[in-house]
Amino acid sequence: MPIITEDDNMQHGKRVFAVRSSLLPYAVQALNLDLAKIEARPEAQQIMLANLEEVKRHAF
Repeated sequence: MPIITEDDNMQHGKRVFAVRSSLLPYAVQALNLDLAKIEARPEAQQIMLANLEEVKRHAF
């Protein structure tokens, strides 16, 4: 895990992305996230969203 946190510039095991609402769909696409499937199997996800419901509200 230390290599991942260093490579991804993470602090305390988290990486924060600030994204404007109008650009959120592009950020979701760039991160290759499928918002419908994130809740289905969290153990299969490499990226976990701390604010999934907020992202869903603004994504589309």
